[in-house]
Amino acid sequence: MADESGFQLKGSAPERYERYAAPFMAPFVEAILEAIDLHPGAAVLDLACGTGFAARAAAARVGPAGRVSGADINPGMIGVAAEHASRRYPDIEFTVAPAETLPFEDAAFDAVVCQQGVQFFPDL
Repeated sequence: MADESGFQLKGSAPERYERYAAPFMAPFVEAILEAIDLHPGAAVLDLACGTGFAARAAAARVGPAGRVSGADINPGMIGVAAEHASRRYPDIEFTVAPAETLPFEDAAFDAVVCQQGVQFFPDL
């Protein structure tokens, strides 16, 4: 499952991750979002977003005036994240990118969250 670019879920694993991990991680996602006190209109980055369940929860909090981006190194996870993004939230921009070289301007976000991903970064 791992290769030279780090931990990777392949094949049907990203969809299984969404199906089984999202419900299990829901209380942790809520705790993270409570800790940063997101408000309507905020801009937030979900770093190492996986299948995007934290990004979707953040989008519900920032509302249509807000902006949410998710970045993950794994294209399969980003694909599942995009498939599960609901249109009732602001559109979530999902990007395939490693944490150490993000394609965003400095200070582009009011908050950055990383739920269950830091342990996979090759250089903490």
